[in-house]
This record gives sequence, structure tokens and C-alpha cells, in this order.
Amino acid sequence: MIWLVIAVGLMVAAFGATAGAALITVSRAELTRAVSRRLRGATPSLAWLSQVDTYLTAASATTSLGVLLVGAAVPGLAGSGAAPTTSCSSSAGSWRSACGRSAR
Repeated sequence: MIWLVIAVGLMVAAFGATAGAALITVSRAELTRAVSRRLRGATPSLAWLSQVDTYLTAASATTSLGVLLVGAAVPGLAGSGAAPTTSCSSSAGSWRSACGRSAR
């Protein structure tokens, strides 16, 4: 089950990153065309920029969701996720004396 969550997380993160990179590439090309038209005296509409911004926000959120899924599943691979504890414990004395090591 954990491997499935990791695989889905990696796919979602890869999809979001790929979509974001593609949107940035296309928006740069469109912005270049719009600026070129503007310099020639035309008045191009830049209304498409708000739509591209919405798409880029969604792509970023998708990437973040994928990374979150992977990050949540990774501790499950290591067992319970609890920090390892030592078997040497003593209510009286230090850790070294309880584990058989002498304090020098």
C-alpha cells in the first residue's frame, strides 16, 4: 500500500512539474508575440495571462500534492517512524554506567 502511495505521489508530482514547465514555455512564446504586436502599434489583449496564471497555480499545487504524498509515505518504509531507542536504561546513574561503560 505504501509503495502505491509513493508511485501515485511521484506520478502526480511529475505531471505537475511537466505541466508547469510546458505552461511556462507556451506563455513565454505568447508573451513574446503579444509584445511584438504591441511594438508594431497593435493593441493585443492580455486577458489570457490571468488564465495562464490560474493554470500555473494548479500545476504548482499538483506538484506540491505529489511531493506531500511521497513525504507522507516515506516514513512508512522505515517501519513505525519512531526514533530508535537504546536498551540501556537506568533510573540511577548515567547512561554510560548503565550500559557497562566506565565514565573516565
